[in-house]
Amino acid sequence: MSNKTFALEGLLKLRQLKKDQAVQELRSQASGLTKAQDELAGIDGEIADISNRWKDSGEEVRGAEGMIESRQYLARLDRLGDSHREGIAKLILEIEDARKKLDVAMHQHQVVERMKNRLVRVRRQRRESREVQALDEQSQSRHRGNQEE
Repeated sequence: MSNKTFALEGLLKLRQLKKDQAVQELRSQASGLTKAQDELAGIDGEIADISNRWKDSGEEVRGAEGMIESRQYLARLDRLGDSHREGIAKLILEIEDARKKLDVAMHQHQVVERMKNRLVRVRRQRRESREVQALDEQSQSRHRGNQEE
């Protein structure tokens, strides 16, 4: 294996590593997004459950102190939900960035792969050309040898 092929193999491995890292980053962020969405769904579900219980049973009317505590709890849940929504929006932007990085890494890997394949093809063509030339020379040599006899 010549130095050029070796250098290209090293670059190809580096590009593959970067591509693998980009895939892992995207997976990690997608997992974080799923977790945040699940947590938000839980918060929204709890808010809906509390609201439905109040509507159905009049549970809200437990005295002024109980009402204040319930409303404060719902307000905390609302703030927590808002915080999760903001986090989800940031995660979505980060996922888009990770996708772009993956696209770049994949493109760079493909470029090096094409360069490697082109180099292999050119070397094979040169080798085949040398082989054909050697066969032609042998054939001409034999033909000259036959003519001299």
